[in-house]
Amino acid sequence: MYKRQWLDVAADVRAGHLKVLMPDLIGERAPLNLLCAHRAQLSKPVILLLEMLRSRCKQQAVGPSPVGLF
Repeated sequence: MYKRQWLDVAADVRAGHLKVLMPDLIGERAPLNLLCAHRAQLSKPVILLLEMLRSRCKQQAVGPSPVGLF
């Protein structure tokens, strides 16, 4: 069995290409980190990137079982 994170397969599950076989089984958490060497690097584009990533992750979390997301 190949283990994948929910963010990797959520779109395929929603499209019907994959099926969740064990929805009660919760997978490992998959942290997503955005690292900057200094707070001064938190420019407007970096903040927009962070907001976009948060939004996309929240969208992907909605599904039959957000395995490995939070």
